[in-house]
Amino acid sequence: MNARRLLPAVAAAVMLVPPALAAAPAGAATWGTPTTLAGSGDVNSSVSVGTNGTAAIAYVANGVRVAVRNPGGRWGTPVRVSQGSFNVTGPSVAVDGKGGVIVAWTQDGNPRGGGLVRGPLTIRAIIRARSGTWGTVHQIGTSSHFIEANAHVAANAGGEAIVVWNGVEQLSGTRRTQAVQSSFRRAGKPFGGVQTIREPEAPRGISGAVVAIDGGGSAYAAWTNDANGPIVRIATRSRGGSGSWGTARTIGPKQSSNPVIAVTPDRTAIVAWHQAGVDSEGNGLQVGALMSAARLPTGGTLTTPQQVSATKTRAYALAVARSGEAMLAFNADPSTNASASPTTVLRVAVRPAAGGAFGAEQEVAGTDPGQYGGALTYLADGTALYAWGAGDGAVRSVARPAGGAFGAPELVIAKGLYPRVGASGNTAVAVWSVAIGSSVRIATADRR
Repeated sequence: MNARRLLPAVAAAVMLVPPALAAAPAGAATWGTPTTLAGSGDVNSSVSVGTNGTAAIAYVANGVRVAVRNPGGRWGTPVRVSQGSFNVTGPSVAVDGKGGVIVAWTQDGNPRGGGLVRGPLTIRAIIRARSGTWGTVHQIGTSSHFIEANAHVAANAGGEAIVVWNGVEQLSGTRRTQAVQSSFRRAGKPFGGVQTIREPEAPRGISGAVVAIDGGGSAYAAWTNDANGPIVRIATRSRGGSGSWGTARTIGPKQSSNPVIAVTPDRTAIVAWHQAGVDSEGNGLQVGALMSAARLPTGGTLTTPQQVSATKTRAYALAVARSGEAMLAFNADPSTNASASPTTVLRVAVRPAAGGAFGAEQEVAGTDPGQYGGALTYLADGTALYAWGAGDGAVRSVARPAGGAFGAPELVIAKGLYPRVGASGNTAVAVWSVAIGSSVRIATADRR
């Protein structure tokens, strides 16, 4: 749940054929038959697809469970990777370029689970080797939060990975404070020790840390600091296992929250956020203009924040193509904006592969992503693909070929919630939840 930025620009409407009238061109990519991966699960899932075609899905169902699909194969039976009956939350999964699967989550200290969440609250991680063998669960950090710990993992083509979370820094004596903390993993090695990104003391002020890692092993983290704002902050970790975090810097003005981050092939780190406050849990659930800024690889210069959206929003997604093009996809919040259509319409803004600012927002007609938005990815050929939970309860997607215009919306499944998407080559993978009575199932499909 997020929000985005704005640009004083004229929105360019992309007119689409209504879904009921649209026919896919001969030879066009289509969604295959959905597969149910799990008979029970949680609406919050994480999906990642590696460059070699390995795909993984992580979710909570009486523990952290992970389903993996090897390149060209079928989905394996979900495996419970967390230990015992401890309460767990927020699994995040990343597949590296060697086909390794890295999963991180938050776990409490109640061995019976199912009841009151108790300390100590820890960050756990496990790695599945390319051979398919799962390693041992390791504690890589601690937190003073459970759901709000927000462990987030990223991996690169070389097999390196990093996890960031809302952790605890020990100060002098018995004093402690919240801090963004991380653990780095060299290719083929276990995670290393905890590293803290130095911040002014913020006992109630850290939330929503996200991380990206480039091909050389440099990492870029962004988060919300609510001690004097809220404001969005960014820091860079020098490459490799012996790397260290540089000084944190403010990237967004006050009333900035809920950042998302991605890194381009030329090592430009792009951050987007919405110009809105946070609630008592530190979550940026309010609506606000969508904003963006970047850390340039030359000298680490931060660009001036750009207002990307001409409308307020609470939900947005960011993705980067192999060419270096970046796209922001966001919704206009129906509670604060009168839309030209009867439903919320998807809007996108594109940053050229050559760099610079995002262009004017474009409206993608025939879409209705709602207040929770959807998920965005790029295929290898430069096609941008966005999937969302539609107002009629279906999961739909819309695609834009490189240099082209968005086509008509496609039906993924008639009943689904909260889709996530990833891609390897020109195959996209969608994962979503299906509510049946009081239970939630996890399902997936490919678009080829």
